[in-house]
This record gives sequence, structure tokens and C-alpha cells, in this order.
Amino acid sequence: MTEEEISKLLQQFSKMRKLVARLLRRHVDTILNVGGRGYYENPMSDLLAFFLDPSACHGLGDLVLSTLLRSLERNDLNPILTGPPIREDVNRIDIVLPGENFVIAIENKIHHEPNNPFDAYREAINRQYANIPEQNRIFCLLAPRQPHQAIPYWQWLDTRRLIALIWEELGHRQRHVEHTKWVLLLQEFLKTVEQELEEGMNEEQFQEAAKIYIDLVRFDQLRRQFLEFLKGKLIDLALPIIGVSWPRQANWGNAIAFSLLNPADNRRKVTFLLFDGQARNEPRYAVQLYSLAELAHFHHVSDWQETVNGNQLYVYRNNYNELDAAFGGFQQALTEIL
Repeated sequence: MTEEEISKLLQQFSKMRKLVARLLRRHVDTILNVGGRGYYENPMSDLLAFFLDPSACHGLGDLVLSTLLRSLERNDLNPILTGPPIREDVNRIDIVLPGENFVIAIENKIHHEPNNPFDAYREAINRQYANIPEQNRIFCLLAPRQPHQAIPYWQWLDTRRLIALIWEELGHRQRHVEHTKWVLLLQEFLKTVEQELEEGMNEEQFQEAAKIYIDLVRFDQLRRQFLEFLKGKLIDLALPIIGVSWPRQANWGNAIAFSLLNPADNRRKVTFLLFDGQARNEPRYAVQLYSLAELAHFHHVSDWQETVNGNQLYVYRNNYNELDAAFGGFQQALTEIL
């Protein structure tokens, strides 16, 4: 695209942004997406964990937990927990349910591919809950699509099936359940997840998108040119520090990641993240550094580690809202990996 074409396109941006936002709007607004959150894995996992707890203040008892056990074909287990659901505190597993003579590990995936360290998750559960009979240590991948390859010891549960069965159980118990704000919140939660599972667009959206398709293509061209230019700037920043091959680009759901490995040392990696801004409190940029050794000058993301070329690396990250500051953090991280 020429400079003149880019200039004209940017002048259209404000109008196009409003139009695209309207086209992406769901048919049925819920409390969750009206509030600007829509579907994000962490808050939705928080809500799911809340409703899975029979002793929580929602007053629905074991409605959701018993439905989960039914979905997993484990009606032989009593829907009673010995403590509240555990969120991301056992080796970063999304939800862990400690029950009476059972434990359930749930990895909740709606939009992302299941590329987690499932073996490490299982080992952590087996260590921490060694007193639970092995057949009652249950590992559940909650996702709308079955993984291409089976994950050993992990049972796939279709998200649509679980949601449908919760609706069904709510209907069965409606006569005995007081209609409180928590029932409404559960219904809004279920509707929000259902809408996230919808694929494609409706006829009205299709017709409106057809009218602006050429502009959408041109905006996509501009986006790709921006990413190529950004990649070039990262190469320019990295070259005098470590020397670098072409950075690898990957989509991380809510961010685009440019990763660079030090050619002389595969035990460290630096990743520059460009976030899509969909989450309200998301930074615009971030720099992540993966290191075999612990570091003092970066913010440790958490106690979790990630495998790079067979090595378990610590993960550090600094967030930025200004591009120049992010570039500075990128250079600092590159210097650190030397």
C-alpha cells in the first residue's frame, strides 16, 4: 500500500471501528458482556468454580457439581467438596475440586488449543492427592472441540454438553430453588458461554460485512504491514545485542508473540507481546523472559515454569503501555539473556 492509501485508510478508522464493533455484537446481551467483559477464560473459570462449590453463597447446593459428575459418568461419587475449589494454585491447573474420596482437575479451554503441560499437571495432582484412590483422581479437559490427539489420562468433556446438562438440571430443580440473583447470574453465565461457542455469523451480519469487505481486506493489509514493520524493528533492536535469526511469530489468543532464542544458549528465550486490547485491564505490550536461572531484575510471573527445548524455564514478564518503553524493556531482556 502507498503512503496516500494508508493515510486515507486511517482516516476511515474511527467509522470502521464502530461498524465492526456493531457487527460483532451478540444477539442477546448478557450482564457479563454488557459490562464489557464478555468471555475471558480467567473470570469465567472463577464463575464456574464458584458455582461448582456446593457450600458457596449461591444457594444452589450441588446443582453444578452433581451435573459435572454426571457429565463425567461418575454418579458413584458424592457431590461433596472437602474445601472450596482451588483456582490456579496447584501447578496452575485452572480448577481443582477436592472432594470426598475424589479429586477433579479441570483445564478450561474455549478458544485456545490444549497445549498445556498435562503430564506435569497430573504429576502435581498425584503428589498432592496421593491419599485419593487412583481411579478417583479425575483429569478433565473442558473444551468445545475434542483434541486432535488424545491426551493420556485426561478425559475430554464437551463444553456444550456440560452447559446443556446444567440447563436441564436447573429446570428440574426450579420448583425447589429460590429465584435469587445467583440463579440469574448462573443463567447469564450459561448464556454467555453458549454465545461464545457459536461459530460464524448470522445472515444480517454476513450481508453488512459483504458491503465493507474490500475495506476489511485493506485494513487487514495494513495490519500485516504493521506487524512486518514491528518485526523489523525488533530485529534491528536485537541484532547489535545478540545477533538474531528471524523472530518466530505466533498467535496467543489475546496477543501476537514474537519470540527470539539466543542462538548460543537454548536455555533462555525472550518474547515480545502485542496485545489485542480486548480485556479491559490488559497492557498494550509486554516482554517475557524465560530463564533456566532465577533473575532479580524482572517481575516473576508466578511459580510456574515452561519447557523450552527440553529445559524447564522460569517465566518473567514486564508490562508496558508505551511502545518506546516496551522496546527498552525488550533490549534490557536481550541484554539479560547474555
